[in-house]
Amino acid sequence: QRYEPEDVFGEPPAVTRGDPDAAFAAAPVRLERMYVTPVEHHNPIEPHATVAIWDGDSLTVYDATQGITNVRKRLAGIFEIPVANVRVISSFLGGGFGCKGGVWSHVALCAMAARAAGRPVKLALTREQMFGSVGFRPRTLQRIELGAQRDGTVTSIAHDVLSQTSVFDEFVETSALATKMLYAAPNVRTTHALARVNAGTPTYMRAPGEASGTFALESAMDELSYELGIDPVELRLRNYAERDESEGKPFSSKSLRECYAAGAERIGWQQRPPRPRSIRDGRLLAGLGVATATYPANRVTASA
Repeated sequence: QRYEPEDVFGEPPAVTRGDPDAAFAAAPVRLERMYVTPVEHHNPIEPHATVAIWDGDSLTVYDATQGITNVRKRLAGIFEIPVANVRVISSFLGGGFGCKGGVWSHVALCAMAARAAGRPVKLALTREQMFGSVGFRPRTLQRIELGAQRDGTVTSIAHDVLSQTSVFDEFVETSALATKMLYAAPNVRTTHALARVNAGTPTYMRAPGEASGTFALESAMDELSYELGIDPVELRLRNYAERDESEGKPFSSKSLRECYAAGAERIGWQQRPPRPRSIRDGRLLAGLGVATATYPANRVTASA
């Protein structure tokens, strides 16, 4: 079952500026690719673990969680008790990386067992269980279309993402959000769609959407650079976004040009042979490449 979600982290699932289809059709150089990323599991050394203690209608939970407020609200709803009756303590998180950001079934089950037993209960997942009900990075199918002039100017970008979710819940991998602003282009389309499959619900994985999404976009930019015969760093500089064109706003700060220059100098980019598969380290092929990454700094209302 394939469908379009109502929103993607509060943003529309599909966004278009300009006319990317017409610009792509008119572009002298066109590149169309499909990129697939697999399911990936967090599996930190420290597994998920919870201790639940009831005192009448008050619940105290010691949980390995990245979001104590989320756990508190969810448990209050499950057991139909006031939020003030739930205390969540996360003294020792261990590794998280996103998988300990949600409220998974073992947390509620531990609290249920503690109430039924009338005494504290500790529940720690086994290594095998870490592959089941505590989330993962979802599989994505990402279609990228790039249209460009022969001088490397990108005139159109289309990034269409299909990712998996469960049959009983919804999680959207935000793989195309960065594409809206990462490069300067007058014509851009980004879309997100979901496919319901018989598997658990995916979750955030360091970092949600941006990691798998920029992998596809940056792979396409590299392939375009070889199609045009333009250095991959130079191609990115020729399409450098001086402002956030998706929102028509300036960046508060941006040092990406300096980052490209410093990185190129440190890895000896100017001495890099431009032909793919031309660097060897003994029997092994060695790679020397460039990619751009981004992650949003989100702000929300706060008070004290």
